[in-house]
Amino acid sequence: MQISTLLSILRLLTFVFAVPVDKRSPTSLKYHTLDFDVVDMTPSSKRSETETIYRRTLYYFARVSIGSTKQQIGVSVDTGSSDLWFPSNDATCTNGVNCKSIGTFTPSISSTFHNLSTSVDNNYNDGNGAQGYWSKDDFWFTDGTKVEQIQFGLMTSSGRETGVLGLGAPDLEATNDKYPNFPATLKNAGIIDKTAYSLYLNSATASSGSVVFGAIDKAKYNGDLAVLDFADYRWTAITLGSVTAPDGSKVDLNIPVALDSGTTYIQLETNTARQIYQALGLSESGSASCDQLSLDTNQLTLNFAGVSITIPYKSLFYQFSGGSLCQARIYGSSGGNNFFGDLFLQNAYVAYNLDSKKIGLAQANYNDATNLVDFWF
Repeated sequence: MQISTLLSILRLLTFVFAVPVDKRSPTSLKYHTLDFDVVDMTPSSKRSETETIYRRTLYYFARVSIGSTKQQIGVSVDTGSSDLWFPSNDATCTNGVNCKSIGTFTPSISSTFHNLSTSVDNNYNDGNGAQGYWSKDDFWFTDGTKVEQIQFGLMTSSGRETGVLGLGAPDLEATNDKYPNFPATLKNAGIIDKTAYSLYLNSATASSGSVVFGAIDKAKYNGDLAVLDFADYRWTAITLGSVTAPDGSKVDLNIPVALDSGTTYIQLETNTARQIYQALGLSESGSASCDQLSLDTNQLTLNFAGVSITIPYKSLFYQFSGGSLCQARIYGSSGGNNFFGDLFLQNAYVAYNLDSKKIGLAQANYNDATNLVDFWF
C-alpha cells in the first residue's frame, strides 16, 4: 500500500471508527459490548482485479478512553495477543507508517497516570512491533463506568498503524511478570462475572462487528454452540479434525488452530496447506482456473468436534489480475504455525472463556438482532 493512501485512510478513521457502548440487560446480566469498525485497507490496485473477489487487508478498529481526561485512542481488536498498548504523544513512528493517525496518549495531562518504569517490547509475526514502557491509568466506558488502573504499554516507538487491544490469555503477555490484562481486569473489577467474551466479526462485506465481554449473543449464530476445549498450543486454539472438499473428499488433520482476529486469511503449516490444495484440485501453490472452481456455489467445510463451519468459495479465493486464475486464501507457513484469521472468523461465531479454557463455536448468523445470555461453560 502506498503510504499516502494509508495515511488518507487513517485520517478518515479518526472520525469514523467505533466507540465502546454499554447496554444493560433487564435481567442484570453483567456485560459490556465493544463495537468496532471493519476497515478495508486493501490497496486500490488489488481491489481493481475484480469487482467481488480480491486479496483484502482488514483491520478491526475500536476506540478506548484512558485517563482522567478520557483521552481516546484507536486500537485494533486482537484475540491472538494479550496486551493493550498504544503510542504516546511523543512516539517515533517507524517502517514508514503514521502510528499516531488515530490517537495518542499524553500522560502529562492525566492526573491518574502511573509509569511502572518497566520496559515493554511487543513483537508480532509480521515483524512490525512497538517499544515503550508499562503504565497504568483508568479506563472509561461510554456509560461512565470506570475501570481503575488498567495496565497497558505506552509506546515511544511503533512500526504499526495503530495500537492493539489484546484479548488473549496471560501466557501471551509481553512480560515475564504476568498481570491481569483487559478481560481479566474487567472480571476483577466486577464488570463481568467471567474472564470471557464473544466475537462477532460479521460478514465479509460488513462494515462493523462487536465483542461482548461477559455474555454470548444467541442471535448471532445458527444451531447449537459447540463447546470445545482449548488445544495444547501457545495461542488460544482449538483442534481442527478435518476439512471436507465440495466433492465430499475429506482430509483428516487433527491439528491445533489459533483463532486470531489479528491475522488475515488462514495460515497453515506448509504440508497441511498442500494437502488441502490437493483435495480442492488446486496447484501446489493453491491456485486454479477461476472457471473450474464454481465460485458461486462451492464451499469448504471445516470440521471440529460437534460442529462444522463452512466458507463459501467466493470468500476463499481471490482473482489474479486478468481474471483467469484464482488463488486460495489459505497459505503455507514454513514456521509450522496454524492461524485461522478473518477468513474463518467472518463465517463463525466464537465465544472465548479464558477461565474454563473452553471455546464456544457455531456458524455465524448475520443479522441485527440481539439475544444475550450468560456463559454456561
